[in-house]
Amino acid sequence: MRTGQDTGRIRPEVDVDSEVDALITLADGLTVQVLLGRHTPESALAALRRRTAALRT
Repeated sequence: MRTGQDTGRIRPEVDVDSEVDALITLADGLTVQVLLGRHTPESALAALRRRTAALRT
């Protein structure tokens, strides 16, 4: 993510450490939700894509 900030792909005001932790937590939680049948793999991927899109410039 730092490389993304350095190259202008990630917004400069993003707190990289916090966002990395949040993305890992989101991915872990979505994995459990997929295993429990509450999300499909496609809906989990869509949630991750929405979150990462919010970080982009």
